[in-house]
Amino acid sequence: MVPSAEDAKLRSTIRDFRAMLGTTGDDGLLPLAAFAEHCHEVFSTSLFSVHRLVWGTTGLEREFEESCGRPRTNFEAYFNAFREGVTSPAYDPVRAKAPERNRALVIGELDFASPRARRAVAEMFPKLGVVGLDHLRALVCDGPMVVAWLGGFREEPFRARDKRLLDRLVRVARQPLMLERRLRDANLASAGLAVALDLLGAPAFITDERGRTVHANALGAELFNRDRWAVGQAIQRQVAARAPGAREIRAPGVPAHWLVVLSAGEDRLAQRLTLAARTWGLTARQCEVLRHVSTGDGNKSIAVKLDCAEVTIEFHMTALMRKARVESRTELIARFWTL
Repeated sequence: MVPSAEDAKLRSTIRDFRAMLGTTGDDGLLPLAAFAEHCHEVFSTSLFSVHRLVWGTTGLEREFEESCGRPRTNFEAYFNAFREGVTSPAYDPVRAKAPERNRALVIGELDFASPRARRAVAEMFPKLGVVGLDHLRALVCDGPMVVAWLGGFREEPFRARDKRLLDRLVRVARQPLMLERRLRDANLASAGLAVALDLLGAPAFITDERGRTVHANALGAELFNRDRWAVGQAIQRQVAARAPGAREIRAPGVPAHWLVVLSAGEDRLAQRLTLAARTWGLTARQCEVLRHVSTGDGNKSIAVKLDCAEVTIEFHMTALMRKARVESRTELIARFWTL
């Protein structure tokens, strides 16, 4: 059967979109601005938008948004209303209704029966300047979570071929959008892990079962660079002995790894403080401050424990770093443990 001219045009359009979403920019992100502009042209819309809403600390916020066809001020008012809690969208960004996931729907097929949806349409359509226009949209979802809202408005009613095209575009765009979101979340989790490990206030390492270190916090990296062999041996002993400072990490599809935190007992700490005092010529007060610094306390916490002003602790820290010949708190702690 020979495909119709309309089918051939649809396939050609889909190929163009697939090629577009198969590339990323210099920033590693999908070219959503070009995608929105091309959709705006293909569907002949007055407005076309691709965006994603997420819950932030102050309410709903746009994680990304690319739109074409209406004044920028319209979009600012639209998203500001969500962020300020004036209204909410006609769908749940975290748990979209199953019939609305990954499907192209015209306005007559959308569920505007709920008070939330009716309020959203009554308040938001005027802000966007789309009252009286026909509406076609799809919620691109990863499970129940919306990874992108994409759709448009125009005066001419959307037809069956427009729905078919948007349905195909959802299938083309879903995988790249899901992958981009998961990579963004993975990068955030990785950054969060680094911050959490630094907050431990002690050298911490993630190793595989063979004892190879795959990640270290700032203190661990400094310690590792000063005495790689000794630190490696200490890590392997902790894992082999299943010591309290070693915890197994398991994740689907990943071999077992270990979180190892190297901490010192009071005896070893006292020995180190004596050695530091003798080597660096520390005063008794500086030794007290160093004791707390070496176990991860911040300046404010040390000031409370020593019943003095925080500025006094800052003064002692400056003196300690000068005497130890280091330039940062992290270097001071690492130097202390490798004396």
